[in-house]
Amino acid sequence: MTHLLTKSVTALAVVFAATAVAAAAEKTVWVGRDTDDNKVIWTCSNAGNDTWKLKKNGRDEGVYAGVTSTAEFVEVQLKGAKEVTLVRLYADKMSFNKVGSKTEWITIAKGKWGE
Repeated sequence: MTHLLTKSVTALAVVFAATAVAAAAEKTVWVGRDTDDNKVIWTCSNAGNDTWKLKKNGRDEGVYAGVTSTAEFVEVQLKGAKEVTLVRLYADKMSFNKVGSKTEWITIAKGKWGE
């Protein structure tokens, strides 16, 4: 019985992981405007291999690695950062984590997923 339960849980985990990857694959470019300055345009693009590039007014703001992908958001971590530096891309907003926090978020821009 335990062996059967273990196989079932493993199969569900594989299906869940595949679904999360598929959801992230559909989301390739997020575009929005800064909440404080409408002239500031943010973009975050999936460059492939779980690599994301964040730009502010066309200038590079860093290369990020995918961390989590759910139906609600895609979360990416700045590569090589010494502190926790996360970005969450939602259907209607982009949020940065509060410096050093994994649970407090600050909305930076309003926008949407592009095609």
